[in-house]
Amino acid sequence: RIPPPRHYNISRILRFNVTVHNPAAVAEAWPNHPQFGPYLAFDHGQCTVPNCTDNYLGKYGNYVGCQTQHDKEYPGQVYWYSLPGACPDEKFEEKSWWCNLKNPGGSCWWPSGDSYCTWHVESAGEVTLNELSGIGNYDTFCKSGHKEYDEAADAGKGTSFWDQKLDSGRNQERLARVQELFKQKYPSQPADLPTPTCEW
Repeated sequence: RIPPPRHYNISRILRFNVTVHNPAAVAEAWPNHPQFGPYLAFDHGQCTVPNCTDNYLGKYGNYVGCQTQHDKEYPGQVYWYSLPGACPDEKFEEKSWWCNLKNPGGSCWWPSGDSYCTWHVESAGEVTLNELSGIGNYDTFCKSGHKEYDEAADAGKGTSFWDQKLDSGRNQERLARVQELFKQKYPSQPADLPTPTCEW
């Protein structure tokens, strides 16, 4: 019996420290939104906004964008960020070396605000879903007849971590558990890193 895969095969929560220096053209184009440009959707490494390069990245540089999420089920303020990578007009499997060379995206070691040097990411730890939900070995857990979460029952079998998935109170508890685990695993770092304000 093959265990069911998790959604998108997600198995952990990653935390990052991100340094951003957007091009001056972003603040000039959107003076009421000085830190970030408008969010750009990416799927499989490809910007899916129509005329993405012509209207945005080619015009204002490979800027970092953001978008405020309005979802009452999730605690606190939630933001989405877009960080353009190399060859943003193509999917991962279709990016050629020439396209990557011609448009390397915004990732660099020391963000300067140049069109191709706008963001840098450093790992700040991870927490696995098994750690969160108390599952020792996911394959063994599933083969034993357990289920991490059942949509119809809105509950798990063998674990209760994801019960009442959209309940705001339970989601607050789950968030607190994530922060607690980060604090336990990385005691020299803050449990919750500050999030910059998104004006979009």
